[in-house]
Amino acid sequence: MAETLVEAGAIEKPAPSRASRWIILAIICIACYGGYYAFDYIAPLAPLLSVGLEAGPVVARRFPVGRATARPAVLDDGRAGERLWNAVPGAAAVLAGQVLAQPASALSADLLDAAAAQCGDNLARILDGGGDPCARVGQFGPDAERMAHLTADQLEAVWQAAAVVPQALLDADTRVVAARRMFDARRTPELAQAAREAATVVRSAEHLVAASAFPGAARQIRARSHPDRRGGWLALPAMSAALALTARIAARGDEKCQAFERMWRERWTGLARCAPDMAQIDLVLAEALIPGAQRANAPNEQA
Repeated sequence: MAETLVEAGAIEKPAPSRASRWIILAIICIACYGGYYAFDYIAPLAPLLSVGLEAGPVVARRFPVGRATARPAVLDDGRAGERLWNAVPGAAAVLAGQVLAQPASALSADLLDAAAAQCGDNLARILDGGGDPCARVGQFGPDAERMAHLTADQLEAVWQAAAVVPQALLDADTRVVAARRMFDARRTPELAQAAREAATVVRSAEHLVAASAFPGAARQIRARSHPDRRGGWLALPAMSAALALTARIAARGDEKCQAFERMWRERWTGLARCAPDMAQIDLVLAEALIPGAQRANAPNEQA
């Protein structure tokens, strides 16, 4: 439609900056399915953005659900990348995924700096192959089981005593806050439905990741799982990590992970809507853990 209007001379085609386009796309990502499945919207909306038309009504028509299995070309605009990391880290991780997989260079330095500023020191350690130092943070274990029996006032008193102060995205306290919000939402219809299938998803995803080209990433799923591998809502944090990892491995051509992601996409959509902080953290973690696993395996392959 947009191209037709331009060709007919009905509207003039302005030249928005590349940074503006990425920011608009990020806003659309937030509006559509929690910001984690909207990358397929980019193609149909790009013509509208390029001619400056209002995108809101188009989004309201609900294009088919997008996927977090996209692996776009390198986002090479440093200023746009920095603004996108500040606005929507989950979207930025996917759009800059190939940059995160590369050694630091003049091309990627700005993006890597922006990512580190948003995600904190843990990002560099993960990318270097050192694993996630806070992998167990966000796990629903025995403490979460005990918390489920507290009254709202008791729970709030415990929370205040913990004095949690969220900082960078991948810092421990930020993950604790995300886990608390998932805990509070565990009885919503979407998470209740996800909980009924969480154990199956986690178990299957762990096998798929272990059998993929990035087997070391499966440690993240195990770390998020209940110590006794209990299912139900106690498996929701592990489910979030599992779906993010399989989606990002699917983006690298793994056909089994692609089929798995399609099968569980609807559940992930509901999870991301009810626990967006956890879903975003896990998407960024997945995009960092995969190149980190590659770097960790590099010395063994050379040997």
